[in-house]
Amino acid sequence: MPDRRPHTILLPSSEGGPTALVKRRCDGFTRHTRNSRFSQEGATNVARSDSRGPALENLTFTTFLKLSLMPSTEGKFGIISRLINVPGGYDFYKRLKAAAQKVAGGEMLPDAVFDQLKTIKKDAERNHNLLMAKRFWNWWKELEGAVVASPLPKGIYRQPDMNFGIKLSPELIYAQDGQKLVTYLWATKFPRLTRQVAAIGLLVLKSELQNQVPGARFQILDLRQERVVGEEEISNKTPNLLQADIALLSSLWASASLPKAA
Repeated sequence: MPDRRPHTILLPSSEGGPTALVKRRCDGFTRHTRNSRFSQEGATNVARSDSRGPALENLTFTTFLKLSLMPSTEGKFGIISRLINVPGGYDFYKRLKAAAQKVAGGEMLPDAVFDQLKTIKKDAERNHNLLMAKRFWNWWKELEGAVVASPLPKGIYRQPDMNFGIKLSPELIYAQDGQKLVTYLWATKFPRLTRQVAAIGLLVLKSELQNQVPGARFQILDLRQERVVGEEEISNKTPNLLQADIALLSSLWASASLPKAA
């Protein structure tokens, strides 16, 4: 059993030791399974997606990954405390993600999405959304033989000992060469998505959603680092890393939920 005291829990490094690089071109992006680096642009607030006040019960998938990526327990606790106790906030990339399946399926033209995103008032939010939308479209249009599929699965991942759930809403499902691929979009610049944490996320997605789409494979389209991270990143260590993250975050969640002293 992992020690649940926040000050004594140690998590492994998000990168691990050196490994061999294996890469191949993947329809406009590079699929990386080891040691990949690309330039990053834009930034988002880690607390925005889930700041809904005292009634908060679930984290979005993005916020769960952000918390897993944060290096310090103190930082994780601060974010969780704000999520639980401070009302307000919004998803920085909500419009982009909502349009992904429609654009890929031909229900919306890319230019219509770009025009819609140009109406965002805040400069940073508008610019980052436009950049990510263009990267998504550039990836999709080079994907040979890909056809939007259905159903688009969704659900809430929760284990009996968790004090919170993780809301799962992948933005795209498509078929290519007879294989269905459920795709989650990662548009956040900071913190940078690592292979190890991406694998943890993919295990969560697969564990909860695979019964809704039998035979489908799961992947994360990292729009910041311009790569596709697939299930091949899940290793024998991934389940233990997931349990360590859940134990720590559940402990911090319980502490942050305690009534404040008068």
